[in-house]
Amino acid sequence: MPRHGLSDTGWERIQPLLPEEKPPRRGRPWVSHRLIIDATLWILRTGAPWRDLPTEFGPWETVYSRFRRWSRDGTWERLLGWLQADLQDQGELDMELWCVDGTITRAARCAGGAPKKNNPENEPEDHALGRSQGGFTTKIHVKSDGAGHVIGFTLTGGQCHEATQFELLMEAGPQTNGEEVAGATVPEGCPEKVAGDKAYSSKAIRDWCRQHGIEPVIPTKSNEKKQEDFDKETYRNRNIVERTIGWLKECRRVLSRFEKYAIHYAGMITLAVIQRLLTTS
Repeated sequence: MPRHGLSDTGWERIQPLLPEEKPPRRGRPWVSHRLIIDATLWILRTGAPWRDLPTEFGPWETVYSRFRRWSRDGTWERLLGWLQADLQDQGELDMELWCVDGTITRAARCAGGAPKKNNPENEPEDHALGRSQGGFTTKIHVKSDGAGHVIGFTLTGGQCHEATQFELLMEAGPQTNGEEVAGATVPEGCPEKVAGDKAYSSKAIRDWCRQHGIEPVIPTKSNEKKQEDFDKETYRNRNIVERTIGWLKECRRVLSRFEKYAIHYAGMITLAVIQRLLTTS
């Protein structure tokens, strides 16, 4: 197994979910799916440019082309959905407490300049790039359970406030059998409680949580009326999402954004979550 690559056990779990391998009759030699994933994991963990991919992984153009295709056709999302479903079936997905938070990532100069027309499906017009106090940035909005498993995430420009993404973030996963469990009204995939910092403190967010049978564990701001029944004990566990973001950023292609398209950057984040689940479950 190459450094940062899949273990045999991890490969056996996801192999049946990958597209069927159909080597072409002509042209370049076929590169197996496993080698493609190992190569992409190497890029993800090291943060190296695609062109610096070691030759033992095959042509970098082939690896990048398949990574891009799987980011756009939902292959990475389906893999993650299956792993989340397996986690849920085993009773290891914490449905008592979910935690939400946002984090800024710096975007490199090369991340800008994507075409405004003929964007991939589900690609935001601004490519989830913006300007904040940190400069040219993207913000990752993360939702995790109480055990630190990433359940869902959304991407925006760095200047976007966390509160504006709360409902979308709550509707992002988990998935079962490749289909979303949490839909627009979160009918089955909602936890008992959701914890967030003061950035999520608003009447609209608290009302949304109560309408869906979720207890909001969100502290009030200094200009808001204090909650007498605030659950301090549960709120102490909110740091799990900060630690989850910490290990996500140990992957250097997540720590800094080099992808022009948000859908490709989301592919990198999804792959990081997949690798985490394969090594911890």
